[in-house]
Amino acid sequence: MSDALLLLNGPTPNKKLLRAIAKKVDLIAAADGGLKNALAVDLVPEIVIGDMDSHPKNLPPLPDTVYLCDFDEDRSDFEKSLAWLKKASYKHVFISGVRGGRLDHERVNWSVVSAWASKLELTVIDDGITRLIGPGRHRFPGGKNRTVSLVADTPSTTLSTRGLKYPLKKERLKAGSRGLSNISVGKTYEIEVHAGHVWVIFPDRSV
Repeated sequence: MSDALLLLNGPTPNKKLLRAIAKKVDLIAAADGGLKNALAVDLVPEIVIGDMDSHPKNLPPLPDTVYLCDFDEDRSDFEKSLAWLKKASYKHVFISGVRGGRLDHERVNWSVVSAWASKLELTVIDDGITRLIGPGRHRFPGGKNRTVSLVADTPSTTLSTRGLKYPLKKERLKAGSRGLSNISVGKTYEIEVHAGHVWVIFPDRSV
């Protein structure tokens, strides 16, 4: 087992995107209220994790769905779900519903992604795709004139890039717009993270 799709309680991206990703993964999971988002796009999770305080009412019969109740008040349902997925040996988790809704919920969701990025490979899906990557070389599919933005997650973030129109060479990426709207020039491009972590945002990528 390797890849999973996790739906949170926040607003979801378009139905076509979620269905495309759902076909690629080994497991569909929902964090409590994310169940209603899954059903809204005609996806049935194999497992629902959380304290069930946001559990939707008047559900259709879901005989193949397992409910894992966890009432730990010191962790969000998002954190509980990631912990279960890691324990179950999933490596790569696509996450829907991180953005939108209450501002405090969204900020906490992003902080959870940041905290777990060293434990799981996480890809946030919205109308585009976002990944948080750490030290090492990372290769991505490109295509001529495809936009990618790089946003530092830590003050020490230092990068080199190959295959982008505006290259970086062991440059410390500080807070600000330096990494905004770069452009791929070939079929693939590479980002090497020398230190820290960086958000890689593909605003126009569907899968």
